[in-house]
Amino acid sequence: MSTKTKELEVESRTEFGSSASRRLRRQGLIPSVVYGGKDIVHVSVNARRFHAEFHGNITENTIINLLIGGKGRNVLVKDFQADILTQEVHHIDFLEVVEGHLLKTHVPLILDGSPVGVREGGMLEHQCESVEVECLPKDLPAEFRMDIGHLKLGEFMALSELKHDPAVRILGSMEQIVAHISVPRGLASAEADGEAAGKED
Repeated sequence: MSTKTKELEVESRTEFGSSASRRLRRQGLIPSVVYGGKDIVHVSVNARRFHAEFHGNITENTIINLLIGGKGRNVLVKDFQADILTQEVHHIDFLEVVEGHLLKTHVPLILDGSPVGVREGGMLEHQCESVEVECLPKDLPAEFRMDIGHLKLGEFMALSELKHDPAVRILGSMEQIVAHISVPRGLASAEADGEAAGKED
């Protein structure tokens, strides 16, 4: 499943620096920059419109058609700065997506199913919430999903077990643990006591 394109209208800006950025924020605008294409473009984003469109869920694999002066540029949110307490976005770095050129970004990894091991008293450890990939813009997936319903106590799944389109190259170690059903200390002790009692019988 390829990612869907969103649309966002922005304005070019010519004033830079911390004081100019503060003025923009007071006006309800987010100072931002677009890079990765032929040139670097400094823009301002309407904060209210941005939050309404993304609802605080900013991911690196959402392709955005950024309208600058009526002309569109496909971009990704490569990085952003936000207030720790209010989550108000203070600055955005947009990476321009060039059709036909490979791009590197992160795709969310979602776990499906209710693991057997959790129902037996174990704890699910989700150790990999996104996957770094390299692919063409047209092949960029909206998300990855892994079924973990079969996992029992002590079992795990690694990134090597992720099913994906061959056009998408997974970066990083394929031995990365994605999900693990850990055994709580109390449960492990009870199992050990039970095994010891069985041997004595």
